[in-house]
Amino acid sequence: MAVVMVVEDEDVLLEMVAALIEDNGYRAVLATNGREALDALQSEPEPPFLIISDVMMPQMNGIAFAKAVRSNPRYHNVPIVLMSAAGAPSTDGIVDHFVPKPFELEHIELLLERYARNNLSSNAI
Repeated sequence: MAVVMVVEDEDVLLEMVAALIEDNGYRAVLATNGREALDALQSEPEPPFLIISDVMMPQMNGIAFAKAVRSNPRYHNVPIVLMSAAGAPSTDGIVDHFVPKPFELEHIELLLERYARNNLSSNAI
């Protein structure tokens, strides 16, 4: 089953996005900060096809997490979506998409469809 990682320190939002992912037929791997997410990535047998992360979190924020993901060749091509209520941060091109909070869950669902389709077409080669 295809995996989507969600990194969010706000429990209610984490659970809402996870439920949406699972309702769409994917498995959600959850973490509440970047350090926890890096550990969770290492324990997964396959990379996720998408990472959705908050920007402002304790221990390791979303930008530092995205940089750590990009520095690992195993995850270099995994799309990363950042979300924040504080506006779009400067990310120097390390992320693929930014979602301003608050957002409609349909926006996340469209991103899931888009990146799942891209993942399927790149694996069909």
